[in-house]
Amino acid sequence: MSGLAGRAALASGIAGLVAAAAAAIVAATVGDALWIAITALVMGAGAFASVFLLLRPVELSVRETAEAARALRGSSLSARAVRTTGPTAQLTHEFNVMATEIEASSRAITAEHARLEAALAAAADAIMAVDAETDVQYANPAALALLGMEEGEVVGRTLIESARDYELDALVREAMAGRGTPDAK
Repeated sequence: MSGLAGRAALASGIAGLVAAAAAAIVAATVGDALWIAITALVMGAGAFASVFLLLRPVELSVRETAEAARALRGSSLSARAVRTTGPTAQLTHEFNVMATEIEASSRAITAEHARLEAALAAAADAIMAVDAETDVQYANPAALALLGMEEGEVVGRTLIESARDYELDALVREAMAGRGTPDAK
């Protein structure tokens, strides 16, 4: 019998005892009813305590998994849930597998980013990357030399502020709009 099924059977048995005690109260005399009521109260408290004790490990496991998820979301990629047994074992296992895959993907992205940045920095041609609003996100050393500016003067500013070239700005905006270059029409 699995842990969860065993716990359910135990809870069902406890509920049966409480029902039997209630039936006994109905059939008893008034003098016996007080003792039966006390017995039922004690049995009910025992049932509550049993259910609480049975569910406590599940609650702790879920809480620890949630804490690991918060740490993972906060960029602590080595965060893992504590391995458990019982009904939450599969949850913690799957969470840990997911966390390992996220960590591996993050490492791969970081390595690829470093390789790309090294290639762009080594390029002899001027290369600039802009976002949808034409804010400069990256400028390689050749672009900075061409502009005669430092990285801090270029990155984070609009292309027109950095390059001071209206024709270049217009070409970039047309390319971003999917219209290509004016000569390509």
